[in-house]
Amino acid sequence: MNMFFRLTALAGLLAIAGQTFAVEDITRADQIPVLKEETQHATVSERVTSRFTRSHYRQFDLGSGIFGQNL
Repeated sequence: MNMFFRLTALAGLLAIAGQTFAVEDITRADQIPVLKEETQHATVSERVTSRFTRSHYRQFDLGSGIFGQNL
C-alpha cells in the first residue's frame, strides 16, 4: 500500500513537471507552424495505399468456369 502511494505521488509530480515545461499555447494564427512535406511521406503514402488495397479488395481470376455458374 505504501508503494502505491509513492508511485501515485511520483506520477503526480511528473504530470505537474510536464505542464511547467510545456510549450506555450497557440493563441494567434501566426503562431501556427507551417508544415512541409518530408522525404519519407511519399514512401509511407505508397505503403498505406498498397496495404489498403490488399486488405479491402480480393484478387480473383475471371476464368471461363465462372460464367457457367448461376449466381
